[in-house]
Amino acid sequence: MSPSSPPRRVGRWVLAAGLVAGLASWLVGETPLVRPPAPEMEMTVMGRTFQSSTPQGRMDAADADAARFQGVFGATLGLMLGLAGGLSRRSPRAAAVSALVGAAVGASCGLAAARGSLPLYRRLQYTVSNDLIASLAMHGPPFALAGAAGGLALGIALGGRSLLVRSTLGGALGALIGAVVFEFLGALVFPTSETGQPLAASAPARLLAPLIVAAFASLGALGAVTPPQSRQPIAET
Repeated sequence: MSPSSPPRRVGRWVLAAGLVAGLASWLVGETPLVRPPAPEMEMTVMGRTFQSSTPQGRMDAADADAARFQGVFGATLGLMLGLAGGLSRRSPRAAAVSALVGAAVGASCGLAAARGSLPLYRRLQYTVSNDLIASLAMHGPPFALAGAAGGLALGIALGGRSLLVRSTLGGALGALIGAVVFEFLGALVFPTSETGQPLAASAPARLLAPLIVAAFASLGALGAVTPPQSRQPIAET
């Protein structure tokens, strides 16, 4: 990192980018592109025919919505932290490359992790008495991988293999801590919004999750690449 981009400057960029990523992913996640209506089928009851969705159809649609949201969140966090890292060192090329890599990795990892976590979540939902275990099994892996993608993008932007590894691990750990914080805080602040489900039932509760996770992921990645005050600033590679 160049002398004109000290750790404090990087911190401002990264923390702002994390908050923007959380808000932007929520906004996109509320659109029909991510949350289309549940498919309907023709039903006949007491001689009357109408279109309606089935309970299984609504559950399948909710699971698909959650997976798409995790893909959007991972892509947005990777994109924003990559941009923040590159722009903090005033390198448009580093910003563009790291943002593209972060978005691609975040989208694929978030979507795949959510798809993989859903079957486990459904099994735990009916076999474990503690709802927190099932909820963390659903939210933990995709959020952690989204944080890792954000940290990876930041590490690429700042340069250096050591930074890349530390920022990736820091982003993943921060996001995982954020997921745990959301589970407790969401249940406390929004007790009727079913925050333990793949996607919460209310828009404010759905906003809380990406904001908290993105903030903690940003802090984790930033803390991993920012040296203590007693050390020398990060050298440019």
